[in-house]
Amino acid sequence: ENSESAAPEHHRKKKKSKDQPKLRLLCLHNEGQSKDVFERQVEAFFRVDLGMRSWVDPHYLEAPLQMANAETEAASQMKCVLFGGDPHCWHRYEKRGYPGESWPGFEASFTGVADHISAQGPGYYDGILGFGQGASVAAQIARIAEAPGSPLADHFRFVLLFSGVW
Repeated sequence: ENSESAAPEHHRKKKKSKDQPKLRLLCLHNEGQSKDVFERQVEAFFRVDLGMRSWVDPHYLEAPLQMANAETEAASQMKCVLFGGDPHCWHRYEKRGYPGESWPGFEASFTGVADHISAQGPGYYDGILGFGQGASVAAQIARIAEAPGSPLADHFRFVLLFSGVW
């Protein structure tokens, strides 16, 4: 008996049928990235398990606030030059790391993402993947979607949050 058949049913790898639709993910990038840079990073993640790429359909949304070079780390600038796009963020920081820290632009970014999800309709996205600042936006979207009577209810089934602050 091989280890695959000895594993509990929910741990066994399931083969995706060609007839099954792909999981549609809304992907929200980190501060200082572009959607093009994030697409390259997510694609690299999927290369680890090539089978996963066959059943995931990522969609990338650009953060609304463009960053100046002075606000962006050199490594982020270089990735944008190599892979395309300009550095963007979902919010700015005021008093970063101090009492009274605030995130100007967060509310507008949150509203923009919520409007985008609503415009696609319930069930269009299976899930939301957020990294860094994108994870903060995705966490807020999920929190609102769970509220009774939320206009975002039933618009997605799960969130994947990486390296976010909430």
